[in-house]
Amino acid sequence: MSVARALRLAAEKTADEDLQMAICVPGMQRSARDQAALLGMIPADMLLLLLDGPKGARGAVMLDAGIMTALIEVQTTGQVQARAVAPRKVTRIDAAMAVPLVDGLLRRAAAYLADHPDGVWASGFRFGAMMEDVRGLGLALSAADYHVFRLTLDIGPGIRAGEVILALPCPAAPAEPSDAADKAAATQQFQDRVLAAPVRLDAVLCRLTLPLSELSLIKAGDVFPLNIDALRDITVETVGHRAVATARLGRLDGLRALRITLPGQGRSVRDDPGPASAASSEVTTRQSTQNTATAPQSEAAIDVETQTRQAEHEPQDRTVLAGEP
Repeated sequence: MSVARALRLAAEKTADEDLQMAICVPGMQRSARDQAALLGMIPADMLLLLLDGPKGARGAVMLDAGIMTALIEVQTTGQVQARAVAPRKVTRIDAAMAVPLVDGLLRRAAAYLADHPDGVWASGFRFGAMMEDVRGLGLALSAADYHVFRLTLDIGPGIRAGEVILALPCPAAPAEPSDAADKAAATQQFQDRVLAAPVRLDAVLCRLTLPLSELSLIKAGDVFPLNIDALRDITVETVGHRAVATARLGRLDGLRALRITLPGQGRSVRDDPGPASAASSEVTTRQSTQNTATAPQSEAAIDVETQTRQAEHEPQDRTVLAGEP
């Protein structure tokens, strides 16, 4: 249902059901106007009513002498009189007599537009106060632009003509985000992506330096002697052999585990031993359950059989990484 049809139907039903007065709406004009244009289109001697809306929004409804006199007649004598309307000054009694028509029209129109996109700005308004003049109405209205509906009324029908002007504020456009807000959002998104990126950490038991002639002869099952402190002095490294922590090898819930010590927590991170010389190749040994050895061109990862006693006491550092059983 369009807004025009909703207002037309709401006006006719409110007059019939709430006031027992026959009204038809043969014509309606819709326009969008700024506040100055709205105030400039209001004829003299109209009853000016301020509307209160949701979240402090304010609108206005204006009634001419024809509909205003008909409302008074039907609520005092029970019928609209077929006589000319004499011009007079509007009073607060006129405003009180107009409330049933105004509130009924707004309530029904909002119900008809409940599922319509325009229902967002057309809902929640009701009678607020009578305004003495156009200047006071302009001071009370705060929105920049308004949806304006001009309803032509046939009262009786055929007894008298009337006019109602309804002005409801246009919703303010969402504010454009500032440059500072954009930069903050971009920074937060970048930080979230960085923190979510996967990081590879290698636990290095020790490094052995072997002649290239021996390195070329290694095979699965070969045994290399390790330093006795290898299980208690493990280096945790990132890509590029950058040491970030030290660790001890132990067990947790039946699994092999590393207890990590970060720099500044009592144990120092070992210095990187540096690149291998041309005459020898540096081999990083890792404890593995694989049965075969692989030898990439840049670094050989070999299987190592470690024969050492299990640590008889639990290390005292605080962070634990669980590994394979």
